[in-house]
Formats: sequence, structure tokens, C-alpha cells
Amino acid sequence: YPTRAAPQPPGPRTEAARPLVSIGMPVFNGQNSMRRAIDSLLNQTCRNIELIISDNASEDGTWDICQEYSAADPRVRISRNPENLGVVANFKRVLSLAQGHFFMWAAVDDCWDPAFVATLVDDLERDPEAGVTLCGFDRVKEDGSPYPGFRLGPGKDPTPKNRLATALSFYTPLKVNYYFYGLFRRDFLAAYIDQYKPMAAVERWFLAKLALVKPFRYVDKVLHERTVAAKSFAQRYPDDPLSRHFVQEQTSFLDLSPFSEVARFLLRCKEIPWFRKISIAPLFVWYLGFQLRNYRFRIQRRRKQLRAGRSQKKTAAA
Repeated sequence: YPTRAAPQPPGPRTEAARPLVSIGMPVFNGQNSMRRAIDSLLNQTCRNIELIISDNASEDGTWDICQEYSAADPRVRISRNPENLGVVANFKRVLSLAQGHFFMWAAVDDCWDPAFVATLVDDLERDPEAGVTLCGFDRVKEDGSPYPGFRLGPGKDPTPKNRLATALSFYTPLKVNYYFYGLFRRDFLAAYIDQYKPMAAVERWFLAKLALVKPFRYVDKVLHERTVAAKSFAQRYPDDPLSRHFVQEQTSFLDLSPFSEVARFLLRCKEIPWFRKISIAPLFVWYLGFQLRNYRFRIQRRRKQLRAGRSQKKTAAA
């Protein structure tokens, strides 16, 4: 494909020309995996999409790949940051460029079934009140070997639940933080994106806030494949501003900042009626339980690491 300079973001489209779905792909050094991800998104049965790729000052061939796809498919819009803005800022960047009625974030090392977008759009259109929907997905390790997948079984599907119950689910080990990669109503997401702030488990607490405003939905079909990284976020991106929050979380006993973030939002948000604001009490109780479980898990993991280290030393000595 021919290469070309980064195009300037176009102005607002007319309603008739507006894409149905905007897909935002933030990327940094993604040359080894992004082709498969992009191909699966451009192969969606729902053709009325735009794919917005924001290259966060990559140091590999990512930008060349971005230009190839932009030249080959008019639905691909690309942008390159002059310097690395950090993960949170780059995720916000792709949303700020989106113009579709619906929006989803796309991880550069994932893959989507061709029916993913159409299925979730259909689900959101069934319920005008819902803010986001998600489907089940498979998970694989970086080498392609299988990893336990994700499906919300009976009693865990948020579709029939009230908003407090859905918000409380984010204070459990349940992997509902994957709603971050579901399909949102773009206007709803954009209205609250300022609540997406750098902190440990950033997606979980951001979604807990959104769950207090609009209902969440779920489609019990596996239409998405996620890649599980071998290293933690802080290990992969030690210089990202978000990494220090993960390190602090691992060393703190009881961090109340995630709860205080959700609590302030709950009390100040004008779209949340007063009678729902009393849910601050059960949210606090559930949060304490969640933090205590996490602390106990960290202690158990540390003990296992120490035992494994002692065992290795004994083996080496023998």
C-alpha cells in the first residue's frame, strides 16, 4: 500500500453520513498483533462503521501499518500523537474523534467474530434506556494456548438487575470490568468520560459509576477473543502514569480512593435521583469486603512465592 501523511480529523458529519458505530483502537508498539485485530473489525457484517486508530508515539512499525489501512479503506481514520500521552489519555483520544451513534474500544491484540458489532447494536436498540452491552468471549494466552473464557451465567447477567445491584458487582472478583470493551451509546459514554481517571483497576471503578446511571445489558453469545498478557500492565508499561497506581495498590492495605471516587460521583451526579444516592452505604460495605478479599489473596500469593523460592534454593543446594 502507498504511505501518506497523517490526515487531519474531519469536521462533523451530516446525520445521513454519520457512521452507526465508531471503533476506537488506541495502540502503542502494536505491529505484531494489530493486523489480525484490524482485519477482524473491518470484516464485520455491520459495514456502517468507522475505525479510529490513535498511535501513541510508537517506536516500531505501527504507524506504517496505520497508513496502509487508511489508504486502503476509507472507514479507517488514523491519528498519531507527537509524544506518548499515556494509556488513559489515548483511550480518551479515540473517543473524542468518534462520530458514531455507538462506540466501542478495541484492544490491539484481540479478535472479533464478524457478527460482534451487529449483534450488540441489535441488543442496545432493543432497550433505549441501556447504556452498554457486552457478550461472552474466549480468552487465549499470547502464544495462542487457551485460557478460561468469560460468560455471565444465571444470576450474574446484569440485564434484569437494578442499577445498584449492577454497580455492586464491580466490587466482586467477577470479571465485569470487561464491560469496558462492550458497545456503548457514544453520547452516554462521552458525557461521563471525565470520570475515567488514572488509578488502579481504572476500568472497574469507571464502570461502577456508569452502572449507577444507566442499565447494563448482556448477550449470552461468544463473539470476542481476548488475549491475556503474560506480564502485568506495570511490567509491560513501567513508564506509563497508570503503572504507579498499580504498584501502590499492591503495597497498600486499604485504599479508599476508588470508593471515594465512586461516592463523590454518586452524590454529585444530577442524573442520579436522590433516592438512589442512599446506595452509598451498601457500596461502602461491599467495597470494604472486596478490598479485604484482595488483601488476603495478595498475602496467599506472596506466601506461595516465598515457599517456591525456598524450594528452589533447597533443590539448588542438593
